[in-house]
Amino acid sequence: ERKKAEEERERKKVEEEGERKKAEEEQERKKAEEAEEAAAAKDKAAERAAQEAKRRRELEAQRVENVEREREARREEEQALFEEEKERLEEAEEEAAKRKAEEEAEQRAREERAEGERARVAAAEERRREEERAAREEKQRKERER
Repeated sequence: ERKKAEEERERKKVEEEGERKKAEEEQERKKAEEAEEAAAAKDKAAERAAQEAKRRRELEAQRVENVEREREARREEEQALFEEEKERLEEAEEEAAKRKAEEEAEQRAREERAEGERARVAAAEERRREEERAAREEKQRKERER
């Protein structure tokens, strides 16, 4: 009876030891699983952070590219406006030179007409004086004849 009780205690002791070891192994397995999950979550977070950083770099590069494109478009637009203004100024200068030449030609024509008119008036005055002189001479001739 004593031997049986001793064996029973021994068997229970071995059984309890086995269960304790099983519980420890289960706890170790759970810890390892949790550590793996934590490592996987950390890797996933790192991957997300890397992707986000990459996305931000791409967006920044795109923004810089857009700014450069806009700057170039503005520069081209300003150059086109400058060219148009330059062309307008050149046309205005040509128009002004043309108007000045026309005005000078008109002034010369007026002066020539005035000179011609003065010459005509002078010639008419000369003819009138000549006619008066001829008339006086004719009158004197007739007076002498009489």
